[in-house]
Amino acid sequence: MEVQIHREVYNLLKEAEMLVIASPIYYHGISGQLKCVIDRFYSAAYREDRRI
Repeated sequence: MEVQIHREVYNLLKEAEMLVIASPIYYHGISGQLKCVIDRFYSAAYREDRRI
């Protein structure tokens, strides 16, 4: 189930022309939750295994 949701989200991201990311600033940086999301996007975009 989780893999299916990831595929749907990744497909929507591939089709998007733009992605706007916003976060409150805490101590001159982004929130921990947003950092996790960005890391997840990066790993999806640059992974070696592209089955998903």
